[in-house]
Amino acid sequence: MRTVTEIKAEMTTAFMADADVKAKYDPTSTWTGTTIFSDVFAASSIESILFYIMAICAYGIEFLFGKHLIEVAALETKMRVGTKEWWRQLCLKFQLGDSLVFNSATNTYEYTTVDETHKIIKYVDIRETTSGLVMLINEADGDGKPVQMSTTDLTNRNAFEAYIRKVKVAGIPLIWNSYNADKVTILLKVIYDPLIVNASGELISTGVKTVDLAIENYLKNIPYGSGTMNKTQIIDAIQSAEGVIDVYPEGSNWLQVSTDYTPAYTAVLTQNINAYGGSFALDVLTITYASNV
Repeated sequence: MRTVTEIKAEMTTAFMADADVKAKYDPTSTWTGTTIFSDVFAASSIESILFYIMAICAYGIEFLFGKHLIEVAALETKMRVGTKEWWRQLCLKFQLGDSLVFNSATNTYEYTTVDETHKIIKYVDIRETTSGLVMLINEADGDGKPVQMSTTDLTNRNAFEAYIRKVKVAGIPLIWNSYNADKVTILLKVIYDPLIVNASGELISTGVKTVDLAIENYLKNIPYGSGTMNKTQIIDAIQSAEGVIDVYPEGSNWLQVSTDYTPAYTAVLTQNINAYGGSFALDVLTITYASNV
């Protein structure tokens, strides 16, 4: 999108090139091919002020139309049947305890009333495989973190299964599931600044364990489903924590992960790893603290 300065420059350039303008403002033909608006008119001149006002108005219109275009494009993406975003929105629209009615105008099943308090699905990831779509869904706990849909009380699972079978596109094979977050265990050595951190890794002033907090924040900010946990980024997150001087992994197996598919902790030997369950959660953090003295 053009800036106010760019819009004004385009208008003043056209103004200076107009023959009638030249005849009125330059009757003695002193303007040359390189003469520009600012050479003739001061910033405080009525002409410059008027062009500035018109440029601001034009910018405002372009800005509003630009925002409208973005909103329409986003809505169109959501509405386009069959896209990943369409499937994701379909899952998020599920309302626990509410019945569906058939809308003959759109040939779809819908809720008669949208109730946000009944929408229990907060996390969705759509994955494509050679055998069809795989949908990963999660509810949220009290802190807003992904949590598995209960496997003991099957009420929610059964209700979602009935819902998705009704609203999905006919003939499209799909499976869905809900897993626990992949559990992470980390083994590190941290060199700390004894002026602000004690031997337990706590800030002397507040008692906050900055390394624990840095790791938890890093894992929390990994995008659900498609996000990747990266070893270097973990080290960088800890390195940036207050009071940390340096960080050393304790051995080649310093990062291990446990999933619902593979419950036993397994060392992460690659640089990156994707979450089987859609997200990561810190389970065990073992740190050897050494003072920088």
